[in-house]
Amino acid sequence: MATETTRTDVRTVNLVAAGNQFLEYRLKVSGARANFALVDDDGTSVLTHMNFGTGNELVWQLQSAVNPNGTIALSTPQNPAYSRTGSPGDATLYDLALLFVTAVGYTLTVRLNAAGAPPQTFTDIDFMMEHSTDIVDQPLSVNL
Repeated sequence: MATETTRTDVRTVNLVAAGNQFLEYRLKVSGARANFALVDDDGTSVLTHMNFGTGNELVWQLQSAVNPNGTIALSTPQNPAYSRTGSPGDATLYDLALLFVTAVGYTLTVRLNAAGAPPQTFTDIDFMMEHSTDIVDQPLSVNL
């Protein structure tokens, strides 16, 4: 099992669409290449390492917007095929699965960004491989 050094690990985030808030995921990779998948609680793929090149730092956003009918749309610019609609008060569980096929380590940071406010860090963890078959699941519940 991969070793973990945790600085911050809050598992629930309140994302206010009307406040132009978004989550920023930052994944730094040690080793050859990242192998990961981010899925929602419906089993829908939000994005994977295939949405990126071979860089050693990958950044993506989970954005929210209020639709004219009052529902909330969730999307990520890095994968235009992903979208999800919810209602205020709904919660969506996102799970990031990190694989250590060619990577030897990851640093995961998740921040909440809002206009006019400093970013709030909800996740800041280092993961180091013990075996090339290691898999780490990092869940995050997003409340609308």
